[in-house]
Amino acid sequence: MPYIRTNDIITYYEVYGEGYPLVLIHGAWSDHGVWRPQIEYFSRSYKVIVYDLRGLGRTDRSKTREYSLELFVDDLKALLEALSIEKPIICGRSLGGLIAQAYAIKYPRLKALILANTSPITPLSLSDKIRRYLEKPVILAYTSIAHLIGVKRFVNLGLKMIKLVHGEKRISIEEDMLKQIQETLVNINEDEFFKLFKLLTTPTPRHLKDKSPNTHYSRRT
Repeated sequence: MPYIRTNDIITYYEVYGEGYPLVLIHGAWSDHGVWRPQIEYFSRSYKVIVYDLRGLGRTDRSKTREYSLELFVDDLKALLEALSIEKPIICGRSLGGLIAQAYAIKYPRLKALILANTSPITPLSLSDKIRRYLEKPVILAYTSIAHLIGVKRFVNLGLKMIKLVHGEKRISIEEDMLKQIQETLVNINEDEFFKLFKLLTTPTPRHLKDKSPNTHYSRRT
């Protein structure tokens, strides 16, 4: 199986097709498998590269206590360098979209940047700051519940609520893909779950905003 060392971990990746390199970055609590329909389609014209983020899928769990966008960007950079890929097309979904944006700011030599189901990296407005302040008790409650009942039960409860409120199509329109997503979520390592949860609910460090004089951003889930 294709594994490669990226910084302090061994990363799992897959390559399909030939042509211009297209890198697909999955979201939090997921793995490269969510891109299966896109792999099948785009590999007809592109060299498609997918990989599992650290601590997820088949990639090593990380000893790092706290995650940051910079860490995931460094992992991506190391992977691309190891595969001798320059100026790729990068597509990110959800957390992958945040990583893609941060990568593009730090390493702007890209052919194209594609963002799917993610949030823009922009300055926090006054309303954003107020919303974050009001969200703190809710986030703390969610974290406490997850610790109390365990990640598996917490995830299953969350999936049931999504289905109840939005229907199964909110997760996936394909039955086999829905099953895969559910299994991936339920089987995630608890340490990795909480590290990602903290990353997605913590404002972006100030120094990330200073990479470019014309680019400022923060993270929103």
